[in-house]
Amino acid sequence: MGTPAPIDKTATLTEAEYCELADKAADDVIALFEDKQNWTSTNYGDETFAIYTRKSDVKDAKESMLMLECELDLSPEKLEILLAPWGKYRLQWDDMLEDATTITSFGNDVYLLRHIVKKRISLSSRESIDIVKVVRTPERIIFASCGTSHNEYPPSKAHVRTHQYVGGYIIERLPNLRSKFTIIFHADLNLPGPKLISSLADRFKPRLVIENVKGLKEGIERFRTEL
Repeated sequence: MGTPAPIDKTATLTEAEYCELADKAADDVIALFEDKQNWTSTNYGDETFAIYTRKSDVKDAKESMLMLECELDLSPEKLEILLAPWGKYRLQWDDMLEDATTITSFGNDVYLLRHIVKKRISLSSRESIDIVKVVRTPERIIFASCGTSHNEYPPSKAHVRTHQYVGGYIIERLPNLRSKFTIIFHADLNLPGPKLISSLADRFKPRLVIENVKGLKEGIERFRTEL
């Protein structure tokens, strides 16, 4: 499960091709989420969240998948508003994101986005082109995504191009306007150096998902009364 990086990183696909990628990402996220027995617990969690890992199904992918699970004190509908990169809140609480540009949107809640992740002390800023689909049912809301390309945003020296094999958020309804929140993360961050760096990535990536959920919790408290 997952989508390999495009061979031509300057190609613009047709609407049908982008939507096909989005549908596959949604199917992959749901399948990974429901296949709990093949995830292995890690030592990165604490009393408020758990992190799991599993081997990649993508050919030539050197790094493992991650899944974080926790509970949040907000309803699924309000979490969707906070999480949507095309909304007004995401860049206000997500300290990792420098920018999220909607290149275009299609029907059925499918969006083509350009994400820029801020420079860190040890890493240059990262850029990705992603297709995102939102799937809603009475009991859960899913953001599913994978990497792709667009000719208006070719790779450049300004940012390191990364690729998301598969990723998503799953927001499940709990009693008392609470939610169970799951992050699935599987990406090539295009780290420098030889492939032994993949072991570094396996230690670095849990910090990214932990930072993401901590930022979201701060966003919940900051914007709760506005939602």
